[in-house]
Amino acid sequence: MLGTCSSIGAYITALVIAVLVLSIQRTDIDDALQRFGANVLRARKERCWSQEYLALKTGLATAQISRIERGKREIRLSTLIRLLDAFEAPPEVLMEGLVEHGQPKRRR
Repeated sequence: MLGTCSSIGAYITALVIAVLVLSIQRTDIDDALQRFGANVLRARKERCWSQEYLALKTGLATAQISRIERGKREIRLSTLIRLLDAFEAPPEVLMEGLVEHGQPKRRR
């Protein structure tokens, strides 16, 4: 639920991570989108949810869920919050592999 202190802290963490992700160079953005999409797909499949069910829980279109999972759609902070609410998960679940030691993860 959006009103609790712990979830507000989680959303602030998500915002900070989102800002870090935005600072990644364009060549790394596509890679970050792929990793984020894979994280969303993994979280959805771990729950045995269909894209349609995730769309229903988030208020997003099924096509939008599909594009996010395939790494074809950059998302807004509000979409990130909707996904985190639906999964009842901390930001780290969807941001895994996007940042390293507080800095954007760079391609080697």
